[in-house]
Amino acid sequence: MGIRPRHLKIGDIVIVRHEGLEKIKRVKDLLPDRVFIVGDNPGASTDSHQFGWLPTDVVVARILWRG
Repeated sequence: MGIRPRHLKIGDIVIVRHEGLEKIKRVKDLLPDRVFIVGDNPGASTDSHQFGWLPTDVVVARILWRG
């Protein structure tokens, strides 16, 4: 079970399960049941620019920072 879509917002850093791997990415855009994720290093990242929108249920965690 993934993170509920209503708990996600643009700019969140998330962990997604995709192609058998857990990946840390940033949410760039949201649709009701889909998420577009990008890496912070565009030249070396594989992200939604290559594989497209993903269902929100692939998001398994949202990273929270405490300062």
